[in-house]
Amino acid sequence: MAKFIILKHTTKKNRNVHLDLRFEKPNSKKWVSFVCEKPIPLTEKERIMVIKVNDHSREHATFTGKLKSGYGAGDFKKVDEGDCDIEKYNRRHIVINFKGEILKGTYHFVSVNYHKDDRPRYMLFKI
Repeated sequence: MAKFIILKHTTKKNRNVHLDLRFEKPNSKKWVSFVCEKPIPLTEKERIMVIKVNDHSREHATFTGKLKSGYGAGDFKKVDEGDCDIEKYNRRHIVINFKGEILKGTYHFVSVNYHKDDRPRYMLFKI
């Protein structure tokens, strides 16, 4: 059993708002982090593109409040958190069963091999 968190991140630089979806990386002390520029799908009919960004320490991954300067400066507000079962984890395909208040059910992250700015993209959808 692992933990996950979803944060609403309002960036200081351009006041851009997006979600950060983070979960404990299997066999590591780091947390995997994805940027979601659109709402996370709550039904099986929706799909969104998410961007994998650098892994974080637990302290950084679960931080809420205001980060005044540096990479990621802005406001972080918790949207959801809970347990999750990581059923599959590799570079091309991740399957997670989320057990949060909002995010519930099994989700797939499928690599789409699109690295416009060297940041891996994944299609995220619920099954």
